[in-house]
Amino acid sequence: MELGSGTYNSGCSFSPNGDLFYDIEVDTSRKYLLHQYDLKAANIKSSRVLISDFGSKWRFDMQIGPDNKIYIGGFSTTYLDQMVKPKMQVVKFIYLKNYIF
Repeated sequence: MELGSGTYNSGCSFSPNGDLFYDIEVDTSRKYLLHQYDLKAANIKSSRVLISDFGSKWRFDMQIGPDNKIYIGGFSTTYLDQMVKPKMQVVKFIYLKNYIF
């Protein structure tokens, strides 16, 4: 899937059930943005929903843990962020910044 001009991806993960895709996009102003995509949608790119705007705080290294939650690491931080229900659409989704120290 093509991102916008001047942007790149700093991390990505599928949901544990494979229905959703998450990416961290770094836009042209160097903002880190977490998005969710519905892989079952007719137009996946247009299903994109912004979950979190980290600003200039680096986020990357998304990984599914043994508890089926997605964890996100960052640069120069002692915390991990956690997606509590990554199998759910954004409406039922819980995202916790700086969850684990």
